Amino acid sequence: MAKVDAKTARELLENGYNGKKVSFSEEDRELILKAKDDEIVGFIGSDGESYWFINYDYAIKNYEVE
Repeated sequence: MAKVDAKTARELLENGYNGKKVSFSEEDRELILKAKDDEIVGFIGSDGESYWFINYDYAIKNYEVE
């Protein structure tokens, strides 16, 4: 998974990644829109076919990420 800041996350919301839509929960969308551009808000994950956003707090608690 790759860390993303709020600015990048907003770009992913609008444009997707590698031509594919990135899945975000409604709560994550609100978090991203309120965050400062350089604030780390989460991670982007992929299974090779689709992409999704995992917010930072959830990822730290449930995955082995730094």
